[in-house]
Amino acid sequence: MDTMVYETVDKVLSKLKNENLDLDVKMMKAAEILHLKLEKEKDINEFIDSLKVVANYKTIKKSVSILGDKVKNAKELDVSLDPEILANVNATTARLISERNLLFQMEKVSVSKSNHEDVTELEDLILKSKSTEVSSTYTDKSDIYLDKMKRNIRAREILELLETYPPRAYPEVEEPDPKNKNKKAADPPKKKKKKKKEPPFPMPDWALDLDTLKSEVDSLKELLVDRENLELPDEFQERTEEQFVRFYKKEIPFRKELEEAERLAKEAKANKKGKKK
Repeated sequence: MDTMVYETVDKVLSKLKNENLDLDVKMMKAAEILHLKLEKEKDINEFIDSLKVVANYKTIKKSVSILGDKVKNAKELDVSLDPEILANVNATTARLISERNLLFQMEKVSVSKSNHEDVTELEDLILKSKSTEVSSTYTDKSDIYLDKMKRNIRAREILELLETYPPRAYPEVEEPDPKNKNKKAADPPKKKKKKKKEPPFPMPDWALDLDTLKSEVDSLKELLVDRENLELPDEFQERTEEQFVRFYKKEIPFRKELEEAERLAKEAKANKKGKKK
C-alpha cells in the first residue's frame, strides 16, 4: 500500500473489509499493521499540537505523563514509531518540562525576597528554556523578571552599605547674621589647646575612593525611581531618603573638603621644600 496518510489507509482498509474480498492474507496483515501505526502516530502528533500553548503550567506534568503513556501504549502493541515521531516527543517533553520549571520558579520566588542563588537558578532555567525552544512569550517575561530581581538585590545591598558606613561628627557651619552686617567684627577666638589626636576614621574598603562612594549613592537614587516596579516598600524608601540626606548633604561634601585640604597641604609642603633648595 503505497501511502502513509492515515485517512487514506483507513478508508481503503474499511472498504476492503466491508466488501469481503478474497485478499492475500499477508497483504491484509501488512495493511492492518500500517493502519495501527499511522493511527498511533496521528494521535501522538495531534496531542503534541495541542500542547504548543499551555494556559496553565500546573497541568504540564500531567500532559507529559499522558504523552509518555501514548508512546508506551504504541510500543506495547508492537508499533514501530518513526524516529521523527520519537524525536518530536522527546523535544516536546523537554520543552514542556523547561517551561514548567521556569514558570514555577518565577511564581515561587518573589522579587522583594530574592537572593543571588535565586538569580543564578533563574538564569540557568532561562538558558535551558531557550535551548529547548520554550515560547519567547515566557522567556521574554522571565528576562524581565530576572532584571527586576537583580536590581532589587542591588538596591538592598547598596542601602546596607550606606547604613553600615560608620557615623561621624561634622563641624558646624555658622550662618552669617545679616543683622550684624555693619557691626564691628568680633575679636578672633582664643587659641584652644590641642586636642588629643583622634584615631583614624574607620573607612570601609569599598568607600576609600570618593568617586566610588558617590557612584553607589547615585545608583541607589536611580533604582529608587523605579521603586514600585522593583517592589521596594515604603519603609525602604524612608530609610533610603535618610541616607541621601546624610551622604549628599554631609558626608560627600565633607570628604571633598578633606581631600581639598590634603591637596593644599601637600602643595604647600612641596613649595616649602622648593624654596629651601
